[in-house]
Amino acid sequence: METVPEQLSRRGFDVERPRDPSHWGDAQDELPGFLYRDYGLLLWRTMRQYVLDVLSSDAFYGATAAVQARRLAADPQVRAWHLELSSPSAANIHNVRRVDSFPQLVDLVTQVMFQGSAQHAAVNFGQFEFQAFQPSRPLLLRRGMPANRTLVTNAYILKSLMKLDDVLVTNSLFDTLSACCINTLMLDDSEADGLLDARTTITPAFPDEYERFKGQLRAVEAEMKAHNQKAGIDYPYLFPSRIPMSTAI
Repeated sequence: METVPEQLSRRGFDVERPRDPSHWGDAQDELPGFLYRDYGLLLWRTMRQYVLDVLSSDAFYGATAAVQARRLAADPQVRAWHLELSSPSAANIHNVRRVDSFPQLVDLVTQVMFQGSAQHAAVNFGQFEFQAFQPSRPLLLRRGMPANRTLVTNAYILKSLMKLDDVLVTNSLFDTLSACCINTLMLDDSEADGLLDARTTITPAFPDEYERFKGQLRAVEAEMKAHNQKAGIDYPYLFPSRIPMSTAI
């Protein structure tokens, strides 16, 4: 399981160069406007700091490298969890690396958090916007693609698209799947569409660390909104107030 920085690096992006908001879209940017990369990397690193704060507490592995190494080596739950993640009869997640050091554990926990929250939000909540207009991205075609492209007329295309009744049903599904959200990373600070006065039922196990995390998330979201406004775009899918804590249907 690759971390977000590793995924981006494998795809040709220099994740070691400055990636803070002041560098979004600058002259060294390999692909200006790739907001999943910009917002996602900032969010992943913010999550990692929260994971580090929690796992470095006395309740877990402590603050010094020597104590962390000793406690991790003696922790059977981490070994059992790793086995469950990689086992074909359990989670069956491919390429889950061994956890031989405390930084590796922090990276793995961070990636699991990101995958089940931010990654899902980025993929899921844009469904209606990207798929509701069927001629742009048809869910299916009722006629095959002809070998002779000269046969593809406007009339042919219209007959190939879904019937209106089917489009209405499909778009209702996209609208439902794209509805956002309660129990987000921000808990009660959510911007829930159509869920007025929604309140979370979750109580953080580490309230002090989580309050710091929420403060960092507020700053992250402010940077994202400011960049959206400056660039004249609407990309809200990685706003922390719109990211559920975990995948839920």
